[in-house]
Amino acid sequence: MDEPSTLNSSENIEGWVTFGTFALAAGILAASLFPTIGTGTESFFFRDYGLFGYPLAQYHRASFWQGEIPFWNPFNNCGLPFFAQWNTMVFYPLSLIYLLLPLPGSLGVFCLFHLWLAAVGMFVLARFYSGSSIASTAAGLGFAFGGLLLGSLKYPNNIAALGLMPWTIWSVEAAILAGGRSLIAAALIGGVQMLAGAPEIIALTWIYSGLRVLCSPLEAWRTSFFRLTLIAGVVSLLCAAQLLPFLDLIAHSQRNQSFGDSQWSMPIWGWANFFVPLFHCFPSYHGVYAQPDQYWISSYYAPITLSMFAPLALRARNRRLTVFLALTCLIFLFLSFGDAAGFYRIIRTIVPGFNFMRFPIKFSVMLVFALTLLGSIGLAEAVRSVRNGLRHPIFPIGFAALGATLVIAALIGFAYTHPAAGENPSLTLQNGVSRTVLMAGAVSLLFASCQTAAAHVRVLLWLGLCGIIWIDAVSHGPSENPGIDASIYRANVRASGDYPRLGTGRAMISAGAQERLDHSQFATPAEDYGVSRLAVYADCNLLDAVPKVDGFFSLYLREESTIDRILYASTNYSFPGLMDFLCGTQISDPNAPTRWTKRTNSLPLIQSGGRIQFANREQTLRTLVSDEFDPRSLVLLPENARELVQATHSVAAQIVVKSITAEKIAFSTTAPTNALVTISQSFHRGWHAKVDGAPVPIWRANHAFQAIEVPAGAHSVLLYYSEPFFAMGAIISALTLMGSAFVLIAGRINPSRRMSLSITA
Repeated sequence: MDEPSTLNSSENIEGWVTFGTFALAAGILAASLFPTIGTGTESFFFRDYGLFGYPLAQYHRASFWQGEIPFWNPFNNCGLPFFAQWNTMVFYPLSLIYLLLPLPGSLGVFCLFHLWLAAVGMFVLARFYSGSSIASTAAGLGFAFGGLLLGSLKYPNNIAALGLMPWTIWSVEAAILAGGRSLIAAALIGGVQMLAGAPEIIALTWIYSGLRVLCSPLEAWRTSFFRLTLIAGVVSLLCAAQLLPFLDLIAHSQRNQSFGDSQWSMPIWGWANFFVPLFHCFPSYHGVYAQPDQYWISSYYAPITLSMFAPLALRARNRRLTVFLALTCLIFLFLSFGDAAGFYRIIRTIVPGFNFMRFPIKFSVMLVFALTLLGSIGLAEAVRSVRNGLRHPIFPIGFAALGATLVIAALIGFAYTHPAAGENPSLTLQNGVSRTVLMAGAVSLLFASCQTAAAHVRVLLWLGLCGIIWIDAVSHGPSENPGIDASIYRANVRASGDYPRLGTGRAMISAGAQERLDHSQFATPAEDYGVSRLAVYADCNLLDAVPKVDGFFSLYLREESTIDRILYASTNYSFPGLMDFLCGTQISDPNAPTRWTKRTNSLPLIQSGGRIQFANREQTLRTLVSDEFDPRSLVLLPENARELVQATHSVAAQIVVKSITAEKIAFSTTAPTNALVTISQSFHRGWHAKVDGAPVPIWRANHAFQAIEVPAGAHSVLLYYSEPFFAMGAIISALTLMGSAFVLIAGRINPSRRMSLSITA
């Protein structure tokens, strides 16, 4: 690993911009952008925040205050693992912000805290690379308040991982250089990020660190590789309690090596958005702009007033680092294009596991990250040159700004002559002109700093330049995070309709209503989210504990997801028999998603009776979707149960339900002979059954659900959920954490002098 720069200001810049002063300033700036979010009067709601992040946080919080770990979610997709999803952040330490403080305001504070954490972390990392507090200030402000981070506020788990990304990379690189107990400190920081539950961002963090080691000087390569491997190993062990259940869920989920594709890639012209942020974009709804065919992030703009300094970075003394960052920008730009540029397709062909990146646009995370660092190193070189009495930085920066201005002019002209669908060329013009004016202001301040001999005036001018970079970042487009009155989350939809409760049935969004909800636009945020609540859209049902057939998650159990695809593949089929079996007591009107119709012929969650038929997967699915399928008279079991199930004829046991909770179902049965009892809950090997205290097998019934065989007579039955591999992972994590604490405490160590100095120097 190459050594970082060690620029020390003879003009006492550190007295102006210390770690503490920057942290305070970044916090004030973050709060000023979202004052109503910080006070709790309003909340974020846009897209995944209201449909995924907030419902999961509320479900997690409710379990926390009941003294439970939410391993299973019985309210979506006929039941699926909750804890193992990873992005539910159950074990993420900073989730305590919204677990201990009242919702809905605390989740917004959680997101803003990580925005601040990203700013401060990038400040630390950029100063570690460049040694300049001015350049580090610019990097922290440009990264945290640019399009990527502001756009990620709608994803609580993503903003958490992004907030810790620079911290993890800094701690790993500092530890590789210092060695010793600092390796454990780096692993602890990396472990916290690992628990944030954003797999792609976490993977990019470690890919970056791995590439840095590969590019180390040959004489240090072996030591660097060993130390990185050790840190990564400790991180994995620390997070085993989360990672082992997650890996088990992936193995039984709908995803496989061919799951990923080139969907939601950066358009081939997407590079233009680094010059003119809204080029070829269109207003989606509530004033938020989007790119055609890419809806993961509304903006990935990095302030051009900082990135224009990138060419000057090639003059920096640490040439190996700057070349690495430049290549990183180039490589991840082409990866962001997906299959359109060919590079991504080639890598996916050679390395099938590379499909972990579900949407190639996510590669832009590393592009923005490296571009920010490259610009900050270039700015540090400019500061160093001016401080040493040289004026040469004004010329390359002037040429860079002029070149960017010409590109902006060309893009504006193209927007007027070839506007994209929904694009407003006048807005593109306005945005392009404002970027040009800001660049001119940045160059003017740099030029003015060359003309003055007063050190304190220079520092003020440089801080003014940092202010321009912040303005560039936050003004590049309309708000990506519209707010809504926080009371919308406190409303109870049960007051507006007779929704089912756990164990009494399930709501089912009709295929037509689902399609309408996916593409509806509403005039106001209140109307938008109000309809989502009433329609129990996505995961909004969790806010009111309404069980339903579908859900909105990253991972689904493989067999249940097949049933889900069947139900929603077409609006022309209803599958009444299958819906009866799934306890569909209500279905929404295809033309009015908030209007619900009762279904009177739905079966209970637990039922018995019907002929048993043994069939393979294809036969089972054909039967389930046929008009003749009647779950009252037929139960389909897999072929491997033929020799073990004794109840083969129609015997209906009398069932008395005692209790149904998220992870336990208790009931009693009375039957003249052996009988089969089916439970229309997703089959998962984490579920176990006992009859009168003795374990019995759970069979996969009707392709994706549960069935057990009960003997003749009266019996008590208990089904309970136990997360596979959690106990093993928890023991590994606990032992690793205790060992790490012992190493740090026993040495009475401040993790490493080098790591400490990079913050406080």
